[in-house]
Parts: sequence; structure tokens; C-alpha cells
Amino acid sequence: MISKQLVKKNIYYRRSFDHFVYHHIFFKSVSGNLFFSRKIFYKFFEFFMNYIFYTKIYKHCLMTYRRRGILNYFCLSRMMFKYYAVHGYLSGVQKLSW
Repeated sequence: MISKQLVKKNIYYRRSFDHFVYHHIFFKSVSGNLFFSRKIFYKFFEFFMNYIFYTKIYKHCLMTYRRRGILNYFCLSRMMFKYYAVHGYLSGVQKLSW
């Protein structure tokens, strides 16, 4: 079972990734602009390098927080998917062979 601290960390990474996208687009537009001198560009680059960082965002099961074997459409791990499908909690899912 995953701890609450790792869940909070994952939520923080997801929120910061949204900010990263906006910063990255702005940074690319400024870096391609020829009207800025190199001195201004490097100052801007030094300032933004503190705030731009890459993170790895993990998908996890909503019930068990397991990171492996996730079905994207349901956001469940394969074990929880089988459990809920067998008991009829997922509509439209039929057993072919397990």
C-alpha cells in the first residue's frame, strides 16, 4: 500500500507539471525572439531555470494506488478491474476468458 506522503507528492507533481507547460511555452517564445540581446536572454534563462523542471508523473490505481498494470480507461489495476468486473460493478464489461 502506498503511503499518504507519496500520494501528496504525486498530486504536487501533477499541479507543478501544469505550471511547467506554461513556463516552457513562454520560455520558447522568448528564446526565439531576436529583439532581445544575449545578455538579457541569459539573465532571463538563469531566473527561469529555478522554476522549470521535469517531473515524472505516475498513473496509479484509484483503489490500491498500485502503479503497475493500470487500465487507463478505468484507472484501475488489473486485479481491481477483475474484481469489479466479476461482481458486476462495471457496466458493459463481459467475461471472455480469465
